[in-house]
Amino acid sequence: MTCGRGTDRAPLGTGDNPPAMIKSNLTLSEAIAQFDRSPANPVAEGYRSQRAEVLARFPRDKWPEMRLEDYALGQPGVEDTYCYWLEYKSQWVGSIRGGSARKLIIYKRKDREGWYFPNMFSDEGEAWDRLRSEFVQAFELAGRGDWERIDELETLSLGPAVKRAVRVPAHRGGQVGYDLRAECSAAEALGHRDGRHGG
Repeated sequence: MTCGRGTDRAPLGTGDNPPAMIKSNLTLSEAIAQFDRSPANPVAEGYRSQRAEVLARFPRDKWPEMRLEDYALGQPGVEDTYCYWLEYKSQWVGSIRGGSARKLIIYKRKDREGWYFPNMFSDEGEAWDRLRSEFVQAFELAGRGDWERIDELETLSLGPAVKRAVRVPAHRGGQVGYDLRAECSAAEALGHRDGRHGG
């Protein structure tokens, strides 16, 4: 596989002037080996620091007993829930801030009393029992590199953004971002066929 041939960048030039193209005969592995990583060091350090903080606050082995109150956004005066950290305190890991709160699947309503949860459940307790169980399953699957089966988890799939956060405790390397499929694809391109990194 070669890197940089043909149309890596949009052509420069107009009219009869030939476009300037960026060309290279480097393979992907050679280009990676020559890449200057130093400008990314602050980002990588921010990632490692915030990921460690998230894992310390919400360790994987505590998820089977986690309370809804420790997960959900929207509780007045509460800023240390899992969802709050995903939205506002883990931007280097891959913030999911913005858009509808429905991406979080369950949250405390601001406009009226009670909780929002998918209407397939009778109350927030039932919804949380199912969602928490699927988080635990997803962590186990991600730890084995079984990304495809995560998509089969029905309740977790109602919130694609929060589903991507499964990678935080499952992660084994230094890649920044929440996207499970992007991580897997990048790892495979680098020769890690099961989507797991070293390092």
